[in-house]
Amino acid sequence: MLRKHLTKCLAIALFIGIGGGFVYAIQNNAPDKVDLLLQAVDSSINALEIKIEMIETHNKFFANQREQQKESMVNSRRQRPGYDVDIAPYEAKVYDKDMVVVSFVDISFLNNKTRVVYDYPAELHDYISFYEPGKMYEICFDGLNLNRKMVTVDNIQKPSILALTSHLFGRGLSQYVGHPKQMGKIEENLYQLTIFSPSQEDKKIAEFILDSRLNYCWTSGRLFGIENEVFAELKASDFREKGNMVFPYTVEETFYTYGEFNHKYQISIQEITSLPEDQNELNVFDDIPANSIICKFM
Repeated sequence: MLRKHLTKCLAIALFIGIGGGFVYAIQNNAPDKVDLLLQAVDSSINALEIKIEMIETHNKFFANQREQQKESMVNSRRQRPGYDVDIAPYEAKVYDKDMVVVSFVDISFLNNKTRVVYDYPAELHDYISFYEPGKMYEICFDGLNLNRKMVTVDNIQKPSILALTSHLFGRGLSQYVGHPKQMGKIEENLYQLTIFSPSQEDKKIAEFILDSRLNYCWTSGRLFGIENEVFAELKASDFREKGNMVFPYTVEETFYTYGEFNHKYQISIQEITSLPEDQNELNVFDDIPANSIICKFM
Protein backbone atom coordinates (compact mmCIF):
# COMPACT_ATOMS: atom_id res chain seq x y z
CA MET A 1 0.00 0.00 0.00
CA LEU A 2 1.08 3.62 0.42
CA ARG A 3 3.34 2.71 3.30
CA LYS A 4 5.23 0.22 1.16
CA HIS A 5 5.93 2.84 -1.49
CA LEU A 6 6.94 5.61 0.91
CA THR A 7 9.80 4.27 2.98
CA LYS A 8 11.81 7.40 2.22
CA CYS A 9 9.43 9.27 4.48
CA LEU A 10 10.77 7.24 7.41
CA ALA A 11 14.25 8.39 6.48
CA ILE A 12 13.09 11.94 7.09
CA ALA A 13 11.98 11.06 10.59
CA LEU A 14 15.29 9.30 11.34
CA PHE A 15 17.30 12.15 9.86
CA ILE A 16 15.41 14.77 11.85
CA GLY A 17 15.57 12.65 14.99
CA ILE A 18 18.70 14.41 16.19
CA GLY A 19 16.36 17.27 17.00
CA GLY A 20 17.94 20.34 18.51
CA GLY A 21 21.40 19.34 17.31
CA PHE A 22 20.19 19.39 13.71
CA VAL A 23 18.65 22.85 14.05
CA TYR A 24 21.74 24.07 15.91
CA ALA A 25 23.91 22.90 13.02
CA ILE A 26 21.68 24.72 10.53
CA GLN A 27 21.91 27.92 12.49
CA ASN A 28 25.67 27.59 12.41
CA ASN A 29 25.94 28.11 8.63
CA ALA A 30 25.44 24.52 7.44
CA PRO A 31 23.05 24.93 4.45
CA ASP A 32 24.10 21.50 3.19
CA LYS A 33 22.15 19.97 6.08
CA VAL A 34 19.09 22.00 5.05
CA ASP A 35 19.54 20.76 1.47
CA LEU A 36 19.49 17.15 2.69
CA LEU A 37 16.27 17.85 4.56
CA LEU A 38 14.59 19.46 1.52
CA GLN A 39 15.62 16.57 -0.72
CA ALA A 40 14.29 14.01 1.78
CA VAL A 41 10.94 15.83 2.08
CA ASP A 42 10.53 15.99 -1.71
CA SER A 43 11.57 12.39 -2.35
CA SER A 44 8.92 11.19 0.07
CA ILE A 45 6.33 11.53 -2.72
CA ASN A 46 6.74 8.49 -4.96
CA ALA A 47 4.60 5.85 -6.69
CA LEU A 48 1.50 7.97 -6.10
CA GLU A 49 -1.38 9.32 -8.13
CA ILE A 50 -3.04 12.48 -6.82
CA LYS A 51 -6.29 13.83 -8.24
CA ILE A 52 -7.07 17.47 -7.58
CA GLU A 53 -9.60 20.15 -8.39
CA MET A 54 -8.08 23.49 -9.38
CA ILE A 55 -9.93 26.81 -9.42
CA GLU A 56 -8.14 29.56 -11.37
CA THR A 57 -9.13 33.18 -10.85
CA HIS A 58 -7.65 35.78 -13.23
CA ASN A 59 -7.91 39.54 -12.93
CA LYS A 60 -10.24 40.69 -15.72
CA PHE A 61 -7.68 43.16 -17.08
CA PHE A 62 -4.98 40.52 -17.48
CA ALA A 63 -7.52 37.94 -18.70
CA ASN A 64 -8.64 40.27 -21.50
CA GLN A 65 -5.02 40.98 -22.45
CA ARG A 66 -4.33 37.25 -22.67
CA GLU A 67 -7.39 36.56 -24.83
CA GLN A 68 -6.42 39.36 -27.23
CA GLN A 69 -2.93 37.92 -27.55
CA LYS A 70 -4.41 34.50 -28.34
CA GLU A 71 -6.64 35.99 -31.02
CA SER A 72 -3.74 37.86 -32.62
CA MET A 73 -1.60 34.71 -32.66
CA VAL A 74 -4.30 32.47 -34.16
CA ASN A 75 -5.26 35.04 -36.80
CA SER A 76 -1.65 35.49 -37.88
CA ARG A 77 -1.29 31.72 -38.27
CA ARG A 78 -4.45 31.47 -40.37
CA GLN A 79 -3.07 34.02 -42.79
CA ARG A 80 0.05 32.01 -43.55
CA PRO A 81 -0.02 30.22 -46.92
CA GLY A 82 -0.03 26.46 -46.92
CA TYR A 83 -1.70 25.99 -43.54
CA ASP A 84 -5.07 24.43 -42.86
CA VAL A 85 -7.92 26.84 -43.53
CA ASP A 86 -10.58 24.95 -41.63
CA ILE A 87 -9.60 26.38 -38.25
CA ALA A 88 -12.52 28.25 -36.73
CA PRO A 89 -11.90 31.99 -36.27
CA TYR A 90 -10.91 32.89 -32.76
CA GLU A 91 -12.90 35.60 -31.02
CA ALA A 92 -11.36 37.22 -27.97
CA LYS A 93 -13.61 37.08 -24.94
CA VAL A 94 -14.31 40.24 -22.99
CA TYR A 95 -14.59 39.87 -19.23
CA ASP A 96 -16.33 42.47 -17.09
CA LYS A 97 -15.30 40.68 -13.90
CA ASP A 98 -12.51 38.36 -12.83
CA MET A 99 -12.36 35.20 -14.93
CA VAL A 100 -12.85 31.93 -13.02
CA VAL A 101 -12.02 28.53 -14.53
CA VAL A 102 -12.46 25.16 -12.81
CA SER A 103 -10.35 22.21 -13.98
CA PHE A 104 -9.37 18.76 -12.80
CA VAL A 105 -5.78 17.59 -12.69
CA ASP A 106 -4.44 14.04 -12.45
CA ILE A 107 -0.82 13.81 -11.25
CA SER A 108 1.45 10.76 -11.10
CA PHE A 109 4.85 10.58 -9.38
CA LEU A 110 7.32 7.76 -9.94
CA ASN A 111 11.10 7.66 -9.60
CA ASN A 112 11.78 11.38 -10.20
CA LYS A 113 9.31 11.57 -13.09
CA THR A 114 6.05 13.49 -12.94
CA ARG A 115 3.07 13.23 -15.29
CA VAL A 116 0.36 15.90 -15.07
CA VAL A 117 -2.91 15.67 -17.05
CA TYR A 118 -4.99 18.87 -17.14
CA ASP A 119 -8.70 18.52 -17.91
CA TYR A 120 -10.28 21.91 -18.67
CA PRO A 121 -13.93 22.60 -19.56
CA ALA A 122 -12.99 23.34 -23.19
CA GLU A 123 -11.61 20.21 -24.81
CA LEU A 124 -8.95 21.99 -26.87
CA HIS A 125 -7.35 23.41 -23.74
CA ASP A 126 -6.58 19.97 -22.27
CA TYR A 127 -2.91 19.09 -22.19
CA ILE A 128 -0.29 16.90 -20.56
CA SER A 129 2.84 18.13 -18.81
CA PHE A 130 5.59 15.58 -18.23
CA TYR A 131 8.82 16.17 -16.32
CA GLU A 132 11.84 13.89 -16.11
CA PRO A 133 15.28 14.96 -14.85
CA GLY A 134 16.63 17.46 -17.37
CA LYS A 135 13.57 17.62 -19.65
CA MET A 136 10.05 19.00 -19.68
CA TYR A 137 7.44 17.89 -22.25
CA GLU A 138 4.14 19.61 -22.97
CA ILE A 139 1.59 17.81 -25.16
CA CYS A 140 -1.45 19.67 -26.48
CA PHE A 141 -3.58 20.11 -29.60
CA ASP A 142 -1.77 21.64 -32.57
CA GLY A 143 -3.30 25.08 -33.17
CA LEU A 144 -2.83 24.66 -36.94
CA ASN A 145 -4.21 21.15 -37.33
CA LEU A 146 -6.55 19.94 -34.60
CA ASN A 147 -6.17 16.33 -35.75
CA ARG A 148 -2.63 16.13 -34.42
CA LYS A 149 -0.72 17.02 -31.26
CA MET A 150 2.02 19.56 -30.72
CA VAL A 151 4.83 18.51 -28.37
CA THR A 152 7.33 21.00 -27.00
CA VAL A 153 10.48 19.74 -25.31
CA ASP A 154 12.57 21.99 -23.06
CA ASN A 155 15.83 21.33 -21.27
CA ILE A 156 14.93 22.08 -17.64
CA GLN A 157 17.28 20.96 -14.90
CA LYS A 158 14.99 21.91 -12.01
CA PRO A 159 11.24 22.35 -12.42
CA SER A 160 9.86 25.52 -10.92
CA ILE A 161 7.46 25.18 -8.01
CA LEU A 162 5.36 27.81 -9.76
CA ALA A 163 5.40 26.08 -13.14
CA LEU A 164 4.30 22.62 -12.01
CA THR A 165 1.19 22.14 -9.94
CA SER A 166 2.54 18.70 -9.14
CA HIS A 167 5.44 20.11 -7.12
CA LEU A 168 3.24 21.66 -4.46
CA PHE A 169 1.61 19.64 -1.69
CA GLY A 170 3.84 21.23 0.93
CA ARG A 171 7.00 20.21 -0.88
CA GLY A 172 8.98 21.23 -3.97
CA LEU A 173 11.69 23.16 -2.14
CA SER A 174 14.56 20.93 -3.26
CA GLN A 175 14.72 23.12 -6.37
CA TYR A 176 16.60 25.54 -4.12
CA VAL A 177 19.36 23.05 -3.30
CA GLY A 178 22.68 24.84 -3.72
CA HIS A 179 21.23 28.30 -3.10
CA PRO A 180 22.50 30.32 -0.13
CA LYS A 181 19.96 29.88 2.66
CA GLN A 182 19.20 30.25 6.33
CA MET A 183 16.88 28.21 8.50
CA GLY A 184 16.01 28.94 12.08
CA LYS A 185 13.39 28.10 14.66
CA ILE A 186 10.79 30.85 15.11
CA GLU A 187 8.50 29.07 17.57
CA GLU A 188 7.75 25.56 18.77
CA ASN A 189 7.79 23.17 15.75
CA LEU A 190 7.97 26.04 13.22
CA TYR A 191 11.05 27.02 11.22
CA GLN A 192 11.62 29.85 8.78
CA LEU A 193 13.60 28.97 5.66
CA THR A 194 15.00 31.95 3.75
CA ILE A 195 16.45 31.49 0.25
CA PHE A 196 18.92 33.96 -1.28
CA SER A 197 20.01 34.55 -4.87
CA PRO A 198 23.06 32.48 -5.94
CA SER A 199 24.55 35.57 -7.61
CA GLN A 200 23.56 38.12 -4.94
CA GLU A 201 23.77 36.48 -1.57
CA ASP A 202 22.18 39.47 0.18
CA LYS A 203 19.12 39.36 -2.11
CA LYS A 204 16.23 37.35 -0.68
CA ILE A 205 14.24 35.49 -3.34
CA ALA A 206 11.91 33.35 -1.19
CA GLU A 207 10.96 32.45 2.33
CA PHE A 208 8.88 29.56 3.67
CA ILE A 209 7.54 28.40 7.02
CA LEU A 210 8.13 24.67 7.67
CA ASP A 211 6.34 22.65 10.34
CA SER A 212 8.24 19.74 11.91
CA ARG A 213 4.94 18.14 12.99
CA LEU A 214 3.97 17.82 9.32
CA ASN A 215 7.13 16.06 8.09
CA TYR A 216 8.65 19.52 7.49
CA CYS A 217 6.13 20.43 4.80
CA TRP A 218 5.87 24.15 4.13
CA THR A 219 2.68 25.76 5.35
CA SER A 220 3.17 29.22 3.81
CA GLY A 221 5.62 31.03 1.58
CA ARG A 222 6.43 34.25 -0.23
CA LEU A 223 8.43 34.80 -3.43
CA PHE A 224 10.18 38.09 -4.12
CA GLY A 225 10.78 39.96 -7.36
CA ILE A 226 13.64 42.04 -8.71
CA GLU A 227 12.82 45.02 -6.49
CA ASN A 228 12.18 42.87 -3.42
CA GLU A 229 8.44 43.10 -3.94
CA VAL A 230 6.24 40.10 -3.12
CA PHE A 231 5.01 38.64 -6.41
CA ALA A 232 3.56 35.39 -5.06
CA GLU A 233 2.11 34.14 -1.80
CA LEU A 234 1.53 30.46 -1.03
CA LYS A 235 -0.60 28.89 1.69
CA ALA A 236 -1.14 25.22 2.54
CA SER A 237 -3.82 23.99 4.95
CA ASP A 238 -6.13 21.10 5.88
CA PHE A 239 -3.20 18.73 6.47
CA ARG A 240 -4.15 15.05 6.67
CA GLU A 241 -2.14 11.89 7.10
CA LYS A 242 -2.20 9.35 4.29
CA GLY A 243 -0.10 6.20 4.48
CA ASN A 244 2.37 7.59 7.04
CA MET A 245 2.65 10.81 5.04
CA VAL A 246 1.15 14.23 5.55
CA PHE A 247 -0.50 16.18 2.73
CA PRO A 248 -2.15 19.61 2.66
CA TYR A 249 -5.52 18.94 1.06
CA THR A 250 -5.86 22.65 0.25
CA VAL A 251 -3.19 24.83 -1.39
CA GLU A 252 -3.59 28.42 -2.54
CA GLU A 253 -1.18 30.47 -4.68
CA THR A 254 -1.77 34.18 -5.30
CA PHE A 255 0.28 36.18 -7.82
CA TYR A 256 0.72 39.94 -8.07
CA THR A 257 1.87 42.42 -10.72
CA TYR A 258 3.18 45.72 -9.39
CA GLY A 259 1.40 45.00 -6.12
CA GLU A 260 -1.95 44.37 -7.79
CA PHE A 261 -3.74 41.02 -7.89
CA ASN A 262 -3.02 39.14 -11.13
CA HIS A 263 -4.25 35.58 -10.72
CA LYS A 264 -4.80 32.86 -8.13
CA TYR A 265 -4.84 29.06 -8.01
CA GLN A 266 -6.92 27.23 -5.38
CA ILE A 267 -6.07 23.55 -5.30
CA SER A 268 -7.86 20.83 -3.35
CA ILE A 269 -6.96 17.15 -3.24
CA GLN A 270 -9.82 14.85 -4.23
CA GLU A 271 -8.06 11.48 -4.00
CA ILE A 272 -4.63 9.94 -3.32
CA THR A 273 -3.87 6.37 -4.45
CA SER A 274 -0.82 4.18 -4.93
CA LEU A 275 0.38 3.33 -8.41
CA PRO A 276 0.20 -0.39 -9.32
CA GLU A 277 3.05 -2.35 -7.76
CA ASP A 278 4.09 -3.73 -11.16
CA GLN A 279 4.44 -0.23 -12.68
CA ASN A 280 8.13 0.59 -12.67
CA GLU A 281 8.26 3.71 -14.83
CA LEU A 282 6.40 6.65 -16.37
CA ASN A 283 7.03 6.94 -20.11
CA VAL A 284 6.17 10.21 -21.84
CA PHE A 285 6.06 8.50 -25.24
CA ASP A 286 2.97 6.58 -24.13
CA ASP A 287 1.16 9.93 -24.40
CA ILE A 288 2.66 11.15 -27.71
CA PRO A 289 0.69 10.05 -30.81
CA ALA A 290 2.64 8.92 -33.88
CA ASN A 291 1.66 11.95 -36.02
CA SER A 292 2.68 14.53 -33.43
CA ILE A 293 4.78 17.58 -34.29
CA ILE A 294 7.74 17.83 -31.91
CA CYS A 295 9.50 21.15 -31.27
CA LYS A 296 12.69 21.10 -29.22
CA PHE A 297 14.12 24.03 -27.31
CA MET A 298 17.57 22.88 -26.32
